[in-house]
Amino acid sequence: MFKLAACFCTALALALPSRAQDSCYSDVESWSTLRCPVQYFAVESQDDHYWTTLFPDNPPFVYACLYLPSFDREFGFYLDGNELCWARAVGPCSMQMLSQFPVADFQNSGVAKAAVLVTRLQFPVLGNLLEGWDCLAGSTAECGPFAGSTKSMVPNLPQFREYCELSAAWAEDVVNPVLYSHLFVKRGRMALPPAVADELRRTWDEAVARRTFPMDLYREYVTGCDGNYCYFRGKSGAVAEDRCIGAGRMRPAMRFLAWGLADMAMMDDLTPAGEQWLMKQCTAVREYAAEAGDEPPPMVSGEWVKGFAKRVWERMEREEKAAREREKGVHGEDAAVEKKPVEKSPSPYSGEKYVRGFRERFLKPLGENPFWKDLFPVGTEGKPGVCCLLPGRGICGFYLDGPLMGRAESCSHHPWEVYDGWFSRREPEKELFPYEGIPDAQGDCEARVKREWLTVGKETGGLMEGLLTGIARGELGAGKGKTTHDADAIDFCIVRGADGTERIMSAADADLGAVVELMDLLYTMDLLFTCDEDYLQGIAQKRAVLQGRTPEEGEREYPRAGGL
Repeated sequence: MFKLAACFCTALALALPSRAQDSCYSDVESWSTLRCPVQYFAVESQDDHYWTTLFPDNPPFVYACLYLPSFDREFGFYLDGNELCWARAVGPCSMQMLSQFPVADFQNSGVAKAAVLVTRLQFPVLGNLLEGWDCLAGSTAECGPFAGSTKSMVPNLPQFREYCELSAAWAEDVVNPVLYSHLFVKRGRMALPPAVADELRRTWDEAVARRTFPMDLYREYVTGCDGNYCYFRGKSGAVAEDRCIGAGRMRPAMRFLAWGLADMAMMDDLTPAGEQWLMKQCTAVREYAAEAGDEPPPMVSGEWVKGFAKRVWERMEREEKAAREREKGVHGEDAAVEKKPVEKSPSPYSGEKYVRGFRERFLKPLGENPFWKDLFPVGTEGKPGVCCLLPGRGICGFYLDGPLMGRAESCSHHPWEVYDGWFSRREPEKELFPYEGIPDAQGDCEARVKREWLTVGKETGGLMEGLLTGIARGELGAGKGKTTHDADAIDFCIVRGADGTERIMSAADADLGAVVELMDLLYTMDLLFTCDEDYLQGIAQKRAVLQGRTPEEGEREYPRAGGL
């Protein structure tokens, strides 16, 4: 919880601007984030805990990358000759969340029984791992598989709490990583052309090694904040950790390179166009490293670091005080001035001609749909899937491959924006590359298309596949959702079932709204946070609506102990 709180405070601080009295530091720092062209810390090593979970044989961290996002799933890769050896987490949670939940909670009965057996052998008095960490670390009499008068005796045994804490720590450090590594990590090798492999090695050596400096004092300050960092290392030298953002362009370019490589490897999609993009990206990284020069950043100096935390907290206090004063002023003005009704502006995505052109371009089967090809260039042929516009997310899609679910979303810079620019401003249409990234004005970055793969399990995957197939065939949602849409709206949902049947839905379909709401539930399928009884009940309610019945009827049909 401390790490999450620290991360939240840091994120809040980043949103607040610097004050004029801090101008002497504004060129290199903004709150607790460094802003300078130099963007790498030298660290003793990457976190071996995550590296060995991805790669149990613990290969040397040479010409390697390890990505640890805040809450998404991790990946890593390294070069072995001209082959890219990669590993990607696809578990019910990220590896960083393993300390909070037992992995075995979400698995089949065989895995659950094995975890219980192992834990009982190690700590017989504590019993069941599946009771959860809160129970293991607590001292309530209800904890564990104890019955009758034994319940009141166990918590009073000598060193009971110590044994509980030891068991939780042992499960966190040993049981969870071992189970996760064997069950929820996809691994593989992708052969690279020799020229591409040499270009990657050159980039790692010239850019990463050259622009990495020791800044241990600063790292000690921010080490309590949760992830979203990349680690890189060339042939030799220190491991580089990219915690800085700002004027430099090297960090975004390196991340785009890492994300692109990881997605290409996962989908086995190294095409000539992809090779050309990798070569171009490597060249850009080295150019950005050269722009930064060879001078070390001021953060290397102990004199600079001295008082850094004090400056951060003083700025935060001043900004909070100023925000309170501004809020008081705004409330006073609101009370004195009569509010005028706000006129609703027309949607920029309207008009018969615009909507007709949109539907002609994008309301196509998945195999030839520009949105779908942008989300998943390859690997989805014949598999059940969905592509739709989800409120608050943008263009989204997911597909099912047995118990594995691939999902992707693109909030901006997608084919729709290309069409809009051409239609509204007659801008030349450009071809989008599926693996490129989007740098922003602050020096931060994100992938243009965010992709993720996760295990949903055989039972839940079967439930999702049945829903998609029923909608595609018209057995669900054949005008039974009873929702209304503007006839000129651009909302859509394209569904492909397990048998290959596809259904293209637009605003003309009365039940589009109910289907999109159900797709939103399925898209956010995450066994750690959402896939509980209430979540599955919500799916049952939406299914009942699409069947022409009431949500209450669907809720009554759902068995609370249904085995999912």
